[in-house]
Amino acid sequence: MTMTGLPGSKSVPSARALRRQAVRTGRELGRTVEAFVSKTGRSARVHEKGVFAKGRVVRTAGRLKKAATSHAGRLTKDKKLDSARVRAVRAATMARSNRTVLITASGVLTAALLARRSRRARRDPTV
Repeated sequence: MTMTGLPGSKSVPSARALRRQAVRTGRELGRTVEAFVSKTGRSARVHEKGVFAKGRVVRTAGRLKKAATSHAGRLTKDKKLDSARVRAVRAATMARSNRTVLITASGVLTAALLARRSRRARRDPTV
């Protein structure tokens, strides 16, 4: 910014200098707004991915539970392993009683993996 007087004096900047400063400040403000919008959009996408991953984990856990119950049923039906049914029932009961903990843990794991993937992508864009 150019001044009409000396730097230590209390002189007023010229109109041209004020215009330049206004244009420069406007550009900086535009970049700041773009960065803010970019960050806000990124956090919303991460949240959406987390919600999607949580739903996927719940569906997968349901399928695994159904498959394990079916497998345990076949084993006990064949009378090969009577203790398999007891273990399956115990595992199913434990999963039911700790459902919130399991979903939270899987959500945290998913978020950590997404963050790690994001960091790697920023470091090496070819990955």
